[in-house]
Amino acid sequence: MDHLHTAGNEVVEPTIAGTQEQVARGEMLVGSLCSSCHSTNHSLPPTGDTNLLADIPMPLGQSWPPNLTPAGRIDDWTDVELQRAIRKGTYPNGHRMPVMSGQTFRNFSQEDLDSIVAFLRTLEPIENNLGKPKTHLSTLAMAMTTLGMLPLNPQPESNVPPPAVPIEPTAAYGEYIASFTDCVVCHGEDFSGGTSAILPHGPDLRIVKTWQPDQFVHAMRTGITPDGRVLNDDMPWLGLGKMHDVELIALYEYLLLLK
Repeated sequence: MDHLHTAGNEVVEPTIAGTQEQVARGEMLVGSLCSSCHSTNHSLPPTGDTNLLADIPMPLGQSWPPNLTPAGRIDDWTDVELQRAIRKGTYPNGHRMPVMSGQTFRNFSQEDLDSIVAFLRTLEPIENNLGKPKTHLSTLAMAMTTLGMLPLNPQPESNVPPPAVPIEPTAAYGEYIASFTDCVVCHGEDFSGGTSAILPHGPDLRIVKTWQPDQFVHAMRTGITPDGRVLNDDMPWLGLGKMHDVELIALYEYLLLLK
């Protein structure tokens, strides 16, 4: 099954200037976020060589994130269609993408969406020899999604991107970063710890209040907490750790405000 249902097609017309700054911003965002699913090693290039559901011990089907280099299907998409796929999780024909439509990438500012597309358009084509595999969710997966047991339910419709937030080591910028990194999937809506019957149970993120800023950055970059614990593979630190210091410090400042 390639889609859940159709969705609206309106998006803001992108401004892809392709400046050095815009491309660099896009490279950071794609490298730290998109590559977590669209590569085998959480790193660039995003060739989409992996089935995300392969290691789940349940018959949920297959989910093959596409190759994001020009060798993949998105090379035939316009900038508007590509941004619609990122922010709204829909194919060019308006059908929903089962996995992307459940992500929180609608929270990207227009400036960051433009930067992502600007960077993707600079990539060299890299074949992954997979043809054009698509996502096929099993009946069990669809039922679990309907019951809210999988984070695949389409996000609320919104045709207006949120405003850009100044890129500064502030809680406001950290809140913006948290809005599209899906921390709530494992750590709970209020970051007090995951309780899902099937998803990983992330800890209460208030523990960060006992860490120093450099310790938080170190944990995100190495997967090792200040007390020596090793973060397991459920925590996407390999991707998040590719963010710049300003993003990680801002996220730290935001977590300090949790009550």
